[in-house]
Amino acid sequence: MEDILRSKLKDDETLLWCAVPEAFDTLDKTHKAHFVRKAILIAIGAVALIVLYILAAAKNHAAVQPLVIAVLLAAGAYGILGDILDANKLRKKTVYGLTDQRIIAVMGMSTEAVDYERMGKGDYEFVTDEDGHTSLLCGERAREAKPHARRSVTVCGAQNNAETGECHGFGMYGITAEVKAIDAILTKYIG
Repeated sequence: MEDILRSKLKDDETLLWCAVPEAFDTLDKTHKAHFVRKAILIAIGAVALIVLYILAAAKNHAAVQPLVIAVLLAAGAYGILGDILDANKLRKKTVYGLTDQRIIAVMGMSTEAVDYERMGKGDYEFVTDEDGHTSLLCGERAREAKPHARRSVTVCGAQNNAETGECHGFGMYGITAEVKAIDAILTKYIG
């Protein structure tokens, strides 16, 4: 994994730390209730849209197109499974790094990074969910994320202000054992 990060470094950049997210259960206490509520709401919404579509087709004497129903079902399934896909991406395809210039997260084919100069002084915090998993949250949007959304904050990558370039959100989920090492580096660069 360290080789993957090293391949993403700038010529004048030094890798100071790297790790992968710690092991976690996809539907732990922090995430299960939200997942169930979301799945129920999406399922109800998908069924309602399908019923409305069928009723509209019948009213207009049009044939019901199976492709439309398939698309609605696929969209609903994707919406329901989004949290599971995020968890799998973190578990299998993610490596984090800190350099002398920026914070980096490589997730599969995607590389997300934030230069320290784009972060406000001390604009980060470590938070722990009810399952004991600690996340690093940088920027206002990331820090405001509810516990069940911290994995998504990580998978979404860097969220920067389009005008100023300042970091509004960046996260690293599942770094519990690494907090002291990360904090020592971030204190030095963005104190």
